[in-house]
Amino acid sequence: MARVLSSDGQDLWTGGETGRKSKAKDEVDHLKQAEKKKRRLEEALATSPLFDRSWKRKKKKKEEQHRLDEEGAHNSGR
Repeated sequence: MARVLSSDGQDLWTGGETGRKSKAKDEVDHLKQAEKKKRRLEEALATSPLFDRSWKRKKKKKEEQHRLDEEGAHNSGR
């Protein structure tokens, strides 16, 4: 809100409703952004263990295959 003088010298207040509305809108926007961030973090945490388990399985399978390949190469060299 701003205080201004009218042409007849009286005090007038302007921007009262507009200022409150924009402040309320800013607060609502802030809350919406916080909710979006919270949802994204929850989704990331939910998918993280799934990704982790899948990655570990693939890594273990790859290591096992590598070990078998080395054993096969070692045995064929005899």
